[in-house]
Amino acid sequence: MMIFGGAPCSQEWVDRIGGDGHSASGSEIVSLVNELLENKRKRGR
Repeated sequence: MMIFGGAPCSQEWVDRIGGDGHSASGSEIVSLVNELLENKRKRGR
């Protein structure tokens, strides 16, 4: 799982390089990780 964030990154860039998630700030990252992990569990991986 590749997650990127902060001012140097954009969602467009993360999509282009095949990242799994992007967070604009550190305060959003926990929710993003929880969401990504839940989606992964639902897919059975």
